[in-house]
Amino acid sequence: MIDGVDLIFIAPPVALLAVAIAAGLWGLSKRGMRGAVTAVVRVLVYGGFALFALFLIWAGMYYAGKGH
Repeated sequence: MIDGVDLIFIAPPVALLAVAIAAGLWGLSKRGMRGAVTAVVRVLVYGGFALFALFLIWAGMYYAGKGH
């Protein structure tokens, strides 16, 4: 736990940023600056959507199980 925030809420965005940086570096080496920007934006948009969907599923299961 980091200052009252569980690791489950910190690790996915950090992992998403790490993957975006890796994709940007790969795009830069293969297709130049435009490819790098495109790769980073795609990872952030699609990954952010996936994380949001997973969060909604988690919240739904939490409250369906009489959480809180």
